[in-house]
Amino acid sequence: MVLVLIGGIVEYGHGGGGLGAGCLLLYVPAKKTYVFLATNIGVVINGEAGVKVNKMKDEILGILLQ
Repeated sequence: MVLVLIGGIVEYGHGGGGLGAGCLLLYVPAKKTYVFLATNIGVVINGEAGVKVNKMKDEILGILLQ
């Protein structure tokens, strides 16, 4: 388990992926919240679609952790 600080909030989590898939699992003690996000974006992870997916992930996390 990895300790991550996002926006000053302590989060424990794991991110991983394989060919065509990506996921993020976080536990945020201060919010008593678990977050699981998964994508299946094919082999375009490093392309324009991958950049858009990462941006959306960051926006979703920002909303959930307000």
